[in-house]
Amino acid sequence: MDIDTNINLPQDQIEFIQSLIGLESKNMKILDNPLRIEGEFYIPEETILSYTNHYLKDSNNKDIENIQVIINENKLTVGGEYKLFAGFKTPIDIDIEPILTTNKNLKLKLKDIRVLNLSLHDDIIDAIAKSWFSQLDNISVDKGDIIIDKKFFKNINIKNIEVKKDHLKIELIIMLK
Repeated sequence: MDIDTNINLPQDQIEFIQSLIGLESKNMKILDNPLRIEGEFYIPEETILSYTNHYLKDSNNKDIENIQVIINENKLTVGGEYKLFAGFKTPIDIDIEPILTTNKNLKLKLKDIRVLNLSLHDDIIDAIAKSWFSQLDNISVDKGDIIIDKKFFKNINIKNIEVKKDHLKIELIIMLK
């Protein structure tokens, strides 16, 4: 892209793109009728962390700080400090398995939540997930799992998602028209 084309992106789009730095694409194709981009995207830990911080900022979530992301076999571990009460912060770790439902919604299966290295009971996991996500459009909580409706992604269709050894692999179709 020529920098002199005078393309002006809104600040929120620039911040979103900056949150995806490190994203790598394989087998990307630009197709017509309808105009779209299809490909496999490889997302390393740093990019997941950057996007998570961007999302927390956009959603005005001030309860979680000092986030870390680790990619393990078949799951992501997201850790940080969680504000339980006014000023009390406690370490928290969440194991997440991202999967697609039969309806192509994204399900973040919360495998375990540990506070002070103690695993929480499923009812407490469900309550925490509901408190974090129940107010957001196209996101619901089912037995502690977070279901992100495909409408949330607007013009993006997720075809497949896999957790690999050192990255998250997502096959996407991005509709441009």
